[in-house]
Amino acid sequence: FQIERVFGVNLKTSISTVNVNASYLVLDSDNGYGSLNTPGGGIATPDNNRIAAYGAGLDFNLAGLKIEGSFNKTDLLQNGDRVNSGDNTAFNAKIGYNRENFGIYGGYRQVEALFVAPGDWGRLGLLRNPTNIRGFQVGGFINLGSSLTLNASGEFNRGLSDLYPNTVLDEDSEVNNVNVGLNFKLSRSVGIMLGYEQTDFRDLTLGLPNARYRFYTAGVAYGLSDAAKLGIQYQVSDIENDFLIAPGLGLGARNRGGFLSSTLSVKF
Repeated sequence: FQIERVFGVNLKTSISTVNVNASYLVLDSDNGYGSLNTPGGGIATPDNNRIAAYGAGLDFNLAGLKIEGSFNKTDLLQNGDRVNSGDNTAFNAKIGYNRENFGIYGGYRQVEALFVAPGDWGRLGLLRNPTNIRGFQVGGFINLGSSLTLNASGEFNRGLSDLYPNTVLDEDSEVNNVNVGLNFKLSRSVGIMLGYEQTDFRDLTLGLPNARYRFYTAGVAYGLSDAAKLGIQYQVSDIENDFLIAPGLGLGARNRGGFLSSTLSVKF
């Protein structure tokens, strides 16, 4: 969707201890939206030139618990006429509890197949901004001393609807993700990070095989001064039966690779 014009309004307010954030955004194009999944597995090119994305969220604290929730919707429009206004909502809820040395949270997310908002609401393997999906998330952190922190999270998802197989998910599909990270502070200026992530896709549509994505990450951060930091990171990917980038590789295909990166940040 090639966006030429954007118009939006945003409202932030607090009512007692409840924080509210509501927005309405119009994305206007001269070319129209490229494609849209349709029930039964087809792909349509709708006659439209606008997306209206709108929703609201709130958060509040209750007896030491932080509770969050949001609801969002996207409508496709041709000028002022709706082209699509169904199967296009997303909502999530989350509850968390934090202390100085530990924290935990749990949540639920549901994104319908025709939700097409811009932005970023997550990644599973190589699949970004998943749709036609519902599931639970859990996670937390614990300080294992003054210099060592363990982070862990997990997602346990299923497909939401059988009507949109082009999303590669239906009600029988499963997508499970685990992510573990360890941060160790060697000194005031040097820190080490280790990470492991695994995502499993099972019972996908369109005859796609079960897939597994693993990522191993190691990095070091070095404080050059109070205003400058140097970071070096190396990540290894280990992927079985990729269905997104190279689905033609076939059942049993396995791909491994490495990625080295460095960053230098300076505050002025």
